[in-house]
Amino acid sequence: MIAQGAGFAFTITLLAGILLAWGARSGGWVDRRTGEESRKPRTSRIPLVGGVALAIGVGSSSLRFALDLPWFALGAALAVGLVDDVRGLGPRAKLLGQALVGVVLACEWGRPLEAPLEAVAWGLAAVAAQNVLNTWDHADETCIGLSTLALWPVAPLRGGLLALLALNLPLRRPGSGAAQRVPWLYVGDAGSHALGILLLVHPGAWPFLVLPALDLARVAWLRLREGRPAWQGDRRHLAHRFEALGWPSPWSALGALAPVLPALTLVRSPGPAAAVTAALWALAVLGTRDPGPPELASVGDPEGDSGAAGGTETAAMPCVAPSSTR
Repeated sequence: MIAQGAGFAFTITLLAGILLAWGARSGGWVDRRTGEESRKPRTSRIPLVGGVALAIGVGSSSLRFALDLPWFALGAALAVGLVDDVRGLGPRAKLLGQALVGVVLACEWGRPLEAPLEAVAWGLAAVAAQNVLNTWDHADETCIGLSTLALWPVAPLRGGLLALLALNLPLRRPGSGAAQRVPWLYVGDAGSHALGILLLVHPGAWPFLVLPALDLARVAWLRLREGRPAWQGDRRHLAHRFEALGWPSPWSALGALAPVLPALTLVRSPGPAAAVTAALWALAVLGTRDPGPPELASVGDPEGDSGAAGGTETAAMPCVAPSSTR
């Protein structure tokens, strides 16, 4: 019966996304570009409502199909990301919020009294997972696509994420202009934080975290080497490297996701799956072109036909770069 939850979650998430995006445009709940134009070339006002739409779709499915999820931790992650989407959070404030989410998850999913070290591990892993997925939403297709592949066995999550993918396709939207192709919505930091928790609490999804974690480590190292803060956003993630080769969206996103595809056939062997993903990621980096630091990178089409041109990279950790760069 739970397999029916995919269609139900898809429908509710799709409808919620359309309605929320319609209201968000008039309410100002959209991606911020001021001061970040060099890495956010798209000028259209894209609502950041994807995470809330997914929460509505999956939450409604849970009422019918009883999903076993850490709802308090997911709500906390959604709230931290939502505050960042609407008001903006600095690195320290964002890290503190993510740590609070980790405490909630440790209490809800771990066993703080019986196994305190296990609870601490859950809390630290929650902070890491939120940052990893928050970084990977530099292009929504990569963040949502990765999460869809990782959580495919869970039907309601699969349905909700497929709805977000449909709403994220760069198509002509009402009011966007005849020549502009823009997504209906972005997943936002609220969505990427919640997705980090969802992947973390499903062990079968752990190998899929290797790809964005490696990409996060690489861009953070590049920034530090150039004397910039590790959390300062730019356009040097893996999808951007494919974009620099001239790949249009969604092909640049598919190229960035290609290293995780073997993990689909190695779901029962997480170690080999992670190793193969890491090897293919290295080949992808070697086979693509670095757009260069922000002052040298080309911003491309000002309307950003490429989804990788989108993003909301606002960092949380003083030692890493949790974000996205639309």
